[in-house]
Amino acid sequence: MKTNKLYKEESFAQTLWNYVPGIVHFLSVVGFVVVIINFASGLVNGAGSTLDVGDFVDGSPLVREYNQVSGKEDSNITYVVFDDYQCPACRAFNPTKKEVFEAYSDKVRLVSKHNPLDIHIQAKSAGRAVEAAGNQGKYREFGDKIFENQDSLSNDFLENLAVELGLDYDQWEKDWQSRETSKKVDTDQKDLNDLFFPTNSVYGITKPAGEGAGTPTNVVLRDGEVYDWWSGGLSFEQISEILDNAIDGVEREEN
Repeated sequence: MKTNKLYKEESFAQTLWNYVPGIVHFLSVVGFVVVIINFASGLVNGAGSTLDVGDFVDGSPLVREYNQVSGKEDSNITYVVFDDYQCPACRAFNPTKKEVFEAYSDKVRLVSKHNPLDIHIQAKSAGRAVEAAGNQGKYREFGDKIFENQDSLSNDFLENLAVELGLDYDQWEKDWQSRETSKKVDTDQKDLNDLFFPTNSVYGITKPAGEGAGTPTNVVLRDGEVYDWWSGGLSFEQISEILDNAIDGVEREEN
């Protein structure tokens, strides 16, 4: 006996078409979640932020308005040190850096900046913590304490250090986690990476624009131009010779 079919067989394309609204809805939800995650990440890290953190000052290619500056601020000689607070070489160099800063405080503009390397997972957090302490006048004191206790570096350590140094903790924590502070640390590193450094007197090498440098990176500027630079720690005597030559107007001989 022949029976009537109560349904119509669908082609594969027709079957797939029935699922299209559900698929579109699912992709829309996924896309919305991705946007929210990226937005939240940008708030935390300042990634891709156009936040203005300060212009260069006095025609310098490295010194910005927010940077930690001491010494003879109107000097035509500037000594800039880029630190990574989780870097063992930076820790070893820190006592010499402090000695140089003290000895040349009446002759040279002295500037501290950041270069947190990707291999040091706590370096950027530590840099932000130092910047936040700097807002309360304890930039270098905070940084020195980190170097002295580098093997214990963690977010808990940084929080305890803020309390130990008598900072306004709530304000320090707010600054530590802010987009602006994160942008400052990122901008310091970008300034270093973007600049071309000519042949130095220490190793006879250059640094191309667009490439990073090791830590600690030291740069001596004269009249806003790179006079000499090097990565790693030199002795007090070696640095003194370079700074004295810059102060005395001695022209560098290219290697």
